[in-house]
Amino acid sequence: MRKDGVVLKMHPKTKKVLAKLKNWCDQEFGRRSEVARFLDVSPSLITEWFANTRMPSLDQGFMIQELLKQRRKKAK
Repeated sequence: MRKDGVVLKMHPKTKKVLAKLKNWCDQEFGRRSEVARFLDVSPSLITEWFANTRMPSLDQGFMIQELLKQRRKKAK
């Protein structure tokens, strides 16, 4: 819910991608900043996505998926 009380309606796939991103970020300090640099956004915007007060754009969503894919490959 946003500060003004509006609840953002998010597609289930978007929720799933953001949940995966949050899980990955929560595993190690500094990852939110890494994501913010990768997407060229502020770290506070990442926090707002996780709080469901803002939503990533379509392009940002694709970039998040690519980032997570790259990180999975590096982890193997």
